[in-house]
Amino acid sequence: MKRNLFIILALLVLCYTSCKKDSVNKPSSANSYFPVTAGSSWRYLDFTQDGTKDTISIKLTGTTTTFNGKMYYNVSTSSRQSGPGTEYFYAANHVYALRALNAYAGTIIELKLYNDTVSVGNNLISSPTDNGLI
Repeated sequence: MKRNLFIILALLVLCYTSCKKDSVNKPSSANSYFPVTAGSSWRYLDFTQDGTKDTISIKLTGTTTTFNGKMYYNVSTSSRQSGPGTEYFYAANHVYALRALNAYAGTIIELKLYNDTVSVGNNLISSPTDNGLI
């Protein structure tokens, strides 16, 4: 009886020390926030300039393009308002951004989406055009 009690107590101690709360880990790669493998996709609700709603679908093509020394993942896009298109997704050095032609501004704009090193409540400040004019 004492031996059975000892075994049960030992198992309980082992189970208790083996179970611990998972630590909150911050993802360590772009794949953790925005998957960059070919075929990955996202959908966004967009409010157009005239105030109507549209859905933008983004899908990774599996190819890359380099602009200004930065490698971007090529994405195919589609929406009711703009139809099909190509944009570029940047995911490196803790920064995530989309690069595309902005018809309203008449130029290429890089929109920073996220920086995983910035704490909540801080602002993202960037120059969205290559020439810095916007």
